[in-house]
Amino acid sequence: MSPAALRSLRIQLAGHRQQALERSRQRLVIGVLLFIALAIVVGLRLFDLSVLQAIRRGPGIDILATLKPPRADIVDRNGEVLATSIKVQSLAVRPHLVINDREALVERISRALPDLDPSFIRRQVMASSKFRYLKRRLTPEEVARINAIGEPGLEFQDETERVYPNGKLAAHVLGYTDIDNEGRAGIERSFNERMLDPARLSKPMQLSIDVRVQHALEYELQAAMNSFAAIGAAGVVMDVRTGEVLAMASLPVFDPNAVSRSPNATWFNRATLGVYELGSTFKAFTTAIALDTGVVTIDKRYDATVPLKVGRFTINDDHPKKRWLTIPEIFIYSSNIGTAQMAVDSGTQTQIDYMRKLGFLEPEKIELAETAQPLYPKVWGKIATMTVGYGHGIAVTPL
Repeated sequence: MSPAALRSLRIQLAGHRQQALERSRQRLVIGVLLFIALAIVVGLRLFDLSVLQAIRRGPGIDILATLKPPRADIVDRNGEVLATSIKVQSLAVRPHLVINDREALVERISRALPDLDPSFIRRQVMASSKFRYLKRRLTPEEVARINAIGEPGLEFQDETERVYPNGKLAAHVLGYTDIDNEGRAGIERSFNERMLDPARLSKPMQLSIDVRVQHALEYELQAAMNSFAAIGAAGVVMDVRTGEVLAMASLPVFDPNAVSRSPNATWFNRATLGVYELGSTFKAFTTAIALDTGVVTIDKRYDATVPLKVGRFTINDDHPKKRWLTIPEIFIYSSNIGTAQMAVDSGTQTQIDYMRKLGFLEPEKIELAETAQPLYPKVWGKIATMTVGYGHGIAVTPL
């Protein structure tokens, strides 16, 4: 090949290489631009999901609810956990963000959450509002089934659920919280602010209750209810030296883990909210008043040979001895006749004063909101003095 021809070939080859390099540079620039565009699109989508949608949500979501702190634990006198909080998730729908066919979505949610009414799901999904709850307190299995749907309009909300590990035990003492974590009864209600105080969350609230004594009390009360076919029962175990309540029960009882599924009648605390004529237990106070004021001595006797007639009323003994009785005998044999006469001798005003000092004329001062006003005679005359003496005509709570 001549030198001229060789030179021409070299020029052609150099031109081809230059064209190839130029094409490579163009492809590289296009690739970089595409990558940058894709990164911008992803970034904008993330910004939309995290910021812009939060702004568009408006007042539909209870932002304060998501910021509420969990509640402090409640423990018994020995540190046994009576109430605690766990993290759970709730499901909501944002109808304006739903991208799939809504009827199909209703069907898929119904299959994932079979306990929900399909008509309720349809109303929530088809709603014109921006935020609707579908279900609170989902199980991990339910969360997984909803995630599998892959609908961006469905959203999980982090919440806390109050749990009572011992079930129904001491339910009326502990009370319960509503779905928004607010105390609605018992200790949960009375100390709601303390339970939510961020500075005190790490320190459990310790009660005077002993779960062992509480369990024994509830067991025996239930056995007595079954034995006598009773509709209810109440009991209190106290340390008389300190006034601490070691156990307090009211039957029938509700489950604080599922309050809405418990009959309304079980919510009533018979120990602190129910008032009853407690009968012969009051004879102890009548006897103590008479002895404390010096109206009687141990040897004093009262005529219990026949029923006591006062106007059109007659006072009888359930187990009459039909003889004169000493003060100890009146107490031992639970004589209504003798106690009524002792109350009259002590005097109406004295009886009222002592009843007030003993706290029987006012609601009990305890750390529960569920306390009742005692019932006593508006006109406290001689007959009322007699009947109150043996526990009738005055109604107080068992506590």
